[in-house]
Amino acid sequence: MTGPDIKLALERELRDLLAERGTGPGLLSLSLSITSLDAVEWLAVQALFPKVYWQGRGESQLYAGVGAALSLNGTQAGDELWADLAQFREEYPNAVLFGGLRFDPQRLPDAEWRDFGDGAFFLPSFLLVQDDADTRLQCHIVVPPNSSEASLLASLGTTCDGLRFDLPPRTPRPAAVSISSDEPDRSRFVQSVTTLTDLIAAGDVEKVVLARRMDVRFAGPVDPYRFVRHFKAMRSPAYFFCLQFTSATAFVGSSPERLYKRTGRHVCSEALAGTRRRGSTPAEDAEWKTSLERSPKDRHEHRLVHDHISVALAALCENFTAEEEPTVLQLVLVQHLLSQMSGTLGEGHDDTELLRALHPTPAVGGLPVQPALKLIRDLEPFDRGWYAAPLGRISRDEVDLTVAIRSGLLHGNTLSLYCGAGIVADSDPDEEWAETESKFANFLHVIEAE
Repeated sequence: MTGPDIKLALERELRDLLAERGTGPGLLSLSLSITSLDAVEWLAVQALFPKVYWQGRGESQLYAGVGAALSLNGTQAGDELWADLAQFREEYPNAVLFGGLRFDPQRLPDAEWRDFGDGAFFLPSFLLVQDDADTRLQCHIVVPPNSSEASLLASLGTTCDGLRFDLPPRTPRPAAVSISSDEPDRSRFVQSVTTLTDLIAAGDVEKVVLARRMDVRFAGPVDPYRFVRHFKAMRSPAYFFCLQFTSATAFVGSSPERLYKRTGRHVCSEALAGTRRRGSTPAEDAEWKTSLERSPKDRHEHRLVHDHISVALAALCENFTAEEEPTVLQLVLVQHLLSQMSGTLGEGHDDTELLRALHPTPAVGGLPVQPALKLIRDLEPFDRGWYAAPLGRISRDEVDLTVAIRSGLLHGNTLSLYCGAGIVADSDPDEEWAETESKFANFLHVIEAE
């Protein structure tokens, strides 16, 4: 179907729906089956904001949305946003919203993160939902009081005219000029790791995740959806996402880590901690895997995360189970220890409690949580923004949130990359630096792919 065909079909469906329900206030949802297209490329050429790309880990179904029929903003600290979301989901049970939260709302945002705020979720005006069998275009319309059929049709037509369904050839990517900054640099990172191991030895904390930021500067503007396309081509078991509230910035990533997924009242989560790089040969790869499985340091780091999440979920869930022995999750360039857990959310408990109990997990924050967060504020010379924070899709009956690691913020001609390392009692500063280098390699590999 061409753009004009889609516009006519949506207008026809809107007329039929208005004839059935009238023009009273509310949320209208239209849906069309359309010719299959490349959702990533389609999203890249749209000029309507906000924009979102989302694909769950290991799932064939993907979402590509533009515009905001409705948006919710708030602060994580006061739970206002989550309360608004709960009310919205009850009122509109079939609507799917996309968005996320800041890692630490108590830290003032750096300038490059101001478009994102403390937290935001939105219902796209137009949403492509695609799987192996079908491509559907959903259109969501908020009907204000005193609307007429003519005004609603005119508004839909104007918005449809702004959509593009002709996908032009890709343009060359500007070359990466240089890595313009690395915060903290190696000497400061080593010093911070030493400070943390001293505090851990003194019993002040058990674990702190120390992050780095690397800025890569390009010769010109960069399309963030190029990174999505290359992440998908790597076929790692990961969440693929790109979120833009304005044309000025884009938060994009390929995260292997789930915060939690709730389907009905069934909840699943996981502990993902402990890292080794992949080998260049099968024999070397097996050696690194065995090294990870047998490492006392990595197993201890993993156990801290496992036990914290298990205790938090067990307090909210019935029939709770957790894997006691971790398996190894192998990505393209690194591998991690992984333990999965699940349960049935108890009566009287909700997503607000799940979020409050789980974020930030010790895999990205530390233990105890509040002392670790204070040390992160003191030691990291940058704002994490939405890095390592909850991000995903929510509806009344399902919530799927990733921990937004292996991610970067594109602002202007600069891509800021983020990664972290879990510091525990026997952490070696040089080994922790090498671990972060391996994690950066995931994104740097994509940058070098064209």
